[in-house]
Amino acid sequence: MRYASGGFEGREDQVLLILGDGARDEKVVSYVAPRFNGTKCSITSIRLPSPDMPRKTGLNALESLILLLDKFKVKRALFLIDKEHVPSIDDVKNWLIGHGCSVEERMKTSEALILNLTRGAKETVLYVAIAGREKRIEEDIESLAQQIYGQAAPKQAHRKIKKLVEKASISQISKAFKGLSTVLKALERECSI
Repeated sequence: MRYASGGFEGREDQVLLILGDGARDEKVVSYVAPRFNGTKCSITSIRLPSPDMPRKTGLNALESLILLLDKFKVKRALFLIDKEHVPSIDDVKNWLIGHGCSVEERMKTSEALILNLTRGAKETVLYVAIAGREKRIEEDIESLAQQIYGQAAPKQAHRKIKKLVEKASISQISKAFKGLSTVLKALERECSI
C-alpha cells in the first residue's frame, strides 16, 4: 500500500488519512503502510491546517472528514488516534453520531473499528486504529524496538522509526501496531476487490 503526503483528490484508489495527533503518527503510517503491499490503494494525507480547516486533535480531528465529505467523494478514510484520546473505542462511534452521522459497525476490536458512515447523501467507510497500549503511539514504537533488539534495546532505538520498520517482520509490526495493522490488512482485502 502506497503512502502519499498531501494531494488528496477524492479518487477511488485513495484512502484519506486523518490523524488525531502529530507528525510522529504520520511518520509511522508512512513507513508501515508500504510494508502491507499488494493493493492499488494509496493512503493520502491532506495538509492541515488550512484557512477553512484549522488543525484539530483527538476526536475533533474527525471534523476534517466531515468538512471534506462536502468537497470530495471520500470512499475510504483511515483515522489514527492515540488511546489517551479515546478511553473506549465506542467514543469514536458516539462522536460521529453526535455530529450528524449514521454509523453501521462492520468490525470491532479493542484497537480497531471499521464503520460504514453516512452523512446526508455522502457515504464512506471509516477505518479507525487506536495507537498505544496506555496512552500514545510511542509505546507501540518502543514495543517494536523491544521485539527487534530484546530487552537490551538501545535507548534511542524508538526514535529511528524507519530503521525499526525496515528491520521488522510483518508479524512484529502487527504485534506492535495492533490497531493500525488490523485496519491496513482490512484495507488491503477491500481495496483488491
